[in-house]
Amino acid sequence: MKTKLWKAFWDYEKEEKWLNELSAKGLAMTDYTFCRYTFEDCIPGEYVYRIEYLEHRINHPESI
Repeated sequence: MKTKLWKAFWDYEKEEKWLNELSAKGLAMTDYTFCRYTFEDCIPGEYVYRIEYLEHRINHPESI
């Protein structure tokens, strides 16, 4: 089953904690678009999320 949640974060650590709490409850994030998260059912704790802030865009040579 898909679940969509709207939520905005200004703190990456709080967002990471929230994603991991949902993973522990059996929800895996499958998509993200400007404050809208989409989740699907999974085995509780199957995924661990870590957010890394990149100084440059993902396709920049220093980010690869």
